[in-house]
Order: sequence, then structure tokens, then C-alpha cells
Amino acid sequence: MKCSYLGSAAAALLLMAIALFWGVLFAHRVENRYIHALAPRHFAHKNVGIAVGRAAFRQSDLLPLYGASEIWASSQGKPELNRYRASLRFWSYPTGFRVFAVGKGATTALTMLQELTAIGPELRGKKVVLSFTWGPFQAGMAGPDAYGGNFSGLQAGESVFSTDLSPGLKQAVARRMLEYPLTLEHRPVLKFALERLAGGGPVNRVLYYAVLPLGKLQNLVLRLQDHWETLAYIRAQHDLRLQVAHRASSIDWRKLAMRAEEDYREVANNNPFGFANERWEKNSKEWIQRQGENSDAVFLRTLRDSKEWVDLGLLLRVLKERGAQPLILCPPLPGEYFNYWGVSASARRVFYTRLREAAEAFGVPLANFEAHDGDKYFVLDFGSHLSPKGWVYYDQALDALYHGRFGELDLDRLGTEARSSRSQFDVSTDKQELEYQQLVKRVRQAAQAASPPKATVIVVSDGEDELLQMGDRKGWHFPQTDDGTYAGHKPADSTEAIGHLEALRAKGASFIVFPNTTFWWLDYYAEFRRHLESHYRVVARHEDSCLIFDLRQPAIAQREH
Repeated sequence: MKCSYLGSAAAALLLMAIALFWGVLFAHRVENRYIHALAPRHFAHKNVGIAVGRAAFRQSDLLPLYGASEIWASSQGKPELNRYRASLRFWSYPTGFRVFAVGKGATTALTMLQELTAIGPELRGKKVVLSFTWGPFQAGMAGPDAYGGNFSGLQAGESVFSTDLSPGLKQAVARRMLEYPLTLEHRPVLKFALERLAGGGPVNRVLYYAVLPLGKLQNLVLRLQDHWETLAYIRAQHDLRLQVAHRASSIDWRKLAMRAEEDYREVANNNPFGFANERWEKNSKEWIQRQGENSDAVFLRTLRDSKEWVDLGLLLRVLKERGAQPLILCPPLPGEYFNYWGVSASARRVFYTRLREAAEAFGVPLANFEAHDGDKYFVLDFGSHLSPKGWVYYDQALDALYHGRFGELDLDRLGTEARSSRSQFDVSTDKQELEYQQLVKRVRQAAQAASPPKATVIVVSDGEDELLQMGDRKGWHFPQTDDGTYAGHKPADSTEAIGHLEALRAKGASFIVFPNTTFWWLDYYAEFRRHLESHYRVVARHEDSCLIFDLRQPAIAQREH
């Protein structure tokens, strides 16, 4: 009798397994069938599930684009301007592909990491675009609610219980996820696994692998639920069109940028910053009150302290281990408003530089559109949501990546500038160049006045050789490589900056010059500044040109004499 019951139970389990197997196959078939119709749509389940994402990565004519609210931000007041947005620009496959867009407000790199890790093997060898705005890179701008509001138990579980990521990477990710305990309150298996991964060591490793089967089983249940919800959504959309006419056409990016800016100007003319009229009407009271309330020091400190840099590094490590081919896009900061807010161009340059260095560390291409920092028609609000013109530049970057031409683009000018921008951006750029040349002249004069002939002067900069030309003084880059060329990156911290300074001083450097475009160093590298002030004497201080320290004799020794 007992054997009969066992046989019946085994038969029931077998039938259930067969049903589930065929059910998953049916779900895959439906998802693959409808994925092109779902690709440009914005719906909640797209952000928390994985079935739709995996189906998208299986298609050769879809380009995944992951971001936050900038992916869907509309041109308020004139809905037809949304046609410049990538999801609509490539709707009819004009150059052979459609964009699979995924994004929700306040999405951060840690959320993207889990979204993309959950894609699994489909990620290998595939191109994927990551869009970031400046906000999350400022400590305090994206708090726990941002991560918690975008948290997906399924995506988190797929990340934690994956077996193809390196142990060190999984440990680093686990430690970051544990910093958001509210997301784990009702997920004991996930929490236990994260604690074991974060703890490290043989015992924790054994305990993690002991709970791994349970975690895999839990993920299976959640994946089945994900398939069901995806099928339910598809069934409820009566307007989904399986067949979309492919209208191949060449795109004149220059003309498109011109038209986009002309269209946008009509709805961005009630404020001096180029923000969309409706956004200004809604937020102007708050934005006006912000005049001068920020500063370079505060901006740089919050930039330094943001954990988004850590999460971005972890995300890029995941993509590298998974064999993906990412591209990072980032809209420029609204420079005109940031000036009003109290954050200078030199401080903003630190953000662009650090983002570039983060991408270069993993060999990932980047377009941060820094040259458009002064172009007030590139973004439509304080949060750097893209204007129609900004979208044209994004669109061209996407098109170039898909067709393998991204490396051929001029990242400062993707296409030719719109004709109507000449008086706004190009003339501004010409003026900035003239001001820079005048600054170089003043720095040279100050350095020559403060140092004796034949002195070796090190200059803090972004590698501009013009600043090293000081007549019979010898100019050195700071920081520099062993052969004296510009290092191409900033010191990681004050300790590294101090060590580098003392090494150059031992090699013969006798003065260090900070042009006023690098005064932010003295706030960002606070210990470095204190080292300079406590050990060396200031011999020149000019707000309009530079700050110079004499390195020949420590200030302490001078005071003793």
C-alpha cells in the first residue's frame, strides 16, 4: 500500500514537472513573439521582472538601453516632441534596429547591476547601453528609498544565487546590498545568503552553498510567477502589433539636431536657463531660491562621498565577467543653472573627469557630452533630463554603437552643431577659450615672478602643456608618469597626492602651482592641502590666476630660523 502511494506521488510530481516544462516553453515562445512590440513600451513589470529582458537580449535587432527617469521623461507642453526619444526614434527600424528601453525614476547603478546580472547567459557578447545622470553621484541625492523603491526580489535572488560570478565580486555586491536592510525584512533566505557571502571565510562559504539549493528553488518559483505576469500583461494589451513595418531610411543627424532645437525653443522660452516651460512653471519657486546656496567645496565633497562610484565599478565588473559590451551615456549638467546655484565649471569638470576615469578603468566607451555643459538647450531641467536636441545626440550614439561605428564619432560633437546654436554654444566656447589663454598668460607671469631662473615648477592641471611653458623655468605635470608625461588621471586620495608631491620634490621640484581652475583640489584633497599649508610657504596667491607654494625649504624650518 505504501509503495502504491509513493508511486502515485512520484507520478504526480512527474506530471507536474512536465507541465511546468511545457508551460515555460510556451511562455518563452509567446515572449519571443511579442518582445519587439514590448521593446519601446514603458510598463512597471519591465523593471522588476526578467522574462522580458531575457527575451530582448535574445534578439539581434534590439538594442537594450538601461537608465532611470531620463529614459522616459517627456517634453511637456508639446507631446509630439517625444518623437526624438530613442524608443520612438527607432520605432520603425529606420537603421535596422529598435531600442529596448528599461528605466524608472531614481534607478541607480546597484539596481542596474541586479537587473543585468539576472539576464544570465543571454548577456554574453551583447551590446548594452547604460544611461546615468549626475544626481546619484552626489551623496544624499539618491537615498535608501531610491534603491528600495526599485528593488526586485527576483532580480536580487538571481544575482545572489548566481554561480558564474567570481567570489570576490559577489562578496562586494553582497556587502552593498546589506546596507539596505529594509529590502530584506521579509526575505530570510536572501538575507542569510547575503550575510554568508559578505562574511567570507570557509564556514560562511559552506553555509552559503548549503542554502544555495533553497535559493535556486525560490528563484524558480519567482521566475514562474514572472512568466505568468508577463503573459497576463501581454494578454491585456489589445493594441500590441506583432508586425511593424520596417521603414529603412538614412538619418541626417545635423538637420535632425537643428530641427529638434528649433522645436524645443518654442517650449523653453520663459526662463534664462533653457528649461522646459512647464517644468519651470512647476518648480521655479524652488529653483530660484537655490541661487548661490551650493558651492564648489560642497559639490566636490558630496561627489567624493557618493557610493554610486562604488556601485558603478561593481556593475562594470559584472558586465566584464559576463562578457557584455557596454556603452555609458550621461547627459551634461545644466551649466548655466549650476553657475547660478554656485557650482563652477572647474568643479563640474571633476564630475566629467571622474566618470571618464571610471569607464576607462574597465575599457568601457563613454559619451558624457561635456562639451554641451554650456548648451542650455541640451537638457530640459535641473535633473538633466534630455531635451529633444539631447535625445538626437543620444540617438546617434545608439545608432553608432549598434552598427559598430561608435569609435569613429567625435564625442564632443556627434554630428554638426545645429545652426541656431552658434550664438549660444559655439560663441560661448570661443569666449571660454580666450579666457583660458588669458589665464595661462597670468599663471606664467605669476610663476616667473615667484620663482628664480632655472627653477623646476610643477603645475596641477589636466595635462595642458601650455601651462608648462615658462621661459627658462622647467615645467612639470602634476600628476605625471615616470617619464614626465601627464598621468591621465587624478590621485585616488590625499595620501597618493602627498606621496607623489614628495617624490617629485626629491627629484628636484621646487615650486607647485595651482591655477585657479584647480582650486577645487584644495577642498577635495583636504589632507593634501593641510600638508602643503603646514610644510611649505605660500609665495603667491592670486584669485584671478593661481596659488603657488615654495617647496625648497619646509615652512617649519623657516619659522625656526
